[in-house]
Amino acid sequence: MKIGQSITIKTRYFSPSYHRNDPYVTEEVTGVVIKNPSWLAPDLIAIAPGANGQPFRVISTKHIVKSGEVVVTKTAKEVQTWTIQGSKGNEYTVMRTGNGYSCTCPGFTFRKSCKHLSMVEA
Repeated sequence: MKIGQSITIKTRYFSPSYHRNDPYVTEEVTGVVIKNPSWLAPDLIAIAPGANGQPFRVISTKHIVKSGEVVVTKTAKEVQTWTIQGSKGNEYTVMRTGNGYSCTCPGFTFRKSCKHLSMVEA
């Protein structure tokens, strides 16, 4: 998977429940692959947008169904990404899709706006 590529993948993970016969949950995730923040382990993938208004979600590669279920839904030309250096030296990914802009910085997570977006829009 390449950064900026829009994909749909199927995941399967263990989630015990006394109300289901099958303790595994299968989920379909659609989003754009973004550059992993430095704190993510190499076996994790960052996909934007995240659930519940978060800028991105993290998926473990071991939870991806391994039967060719990765489907590219858009070309990289339809998604733009920029790597912006923050004021304290951290790198953040700003992404523009059909839904607008998003950023992987903590400020965007809480306010849905940040100075990194203005750096790209200028």
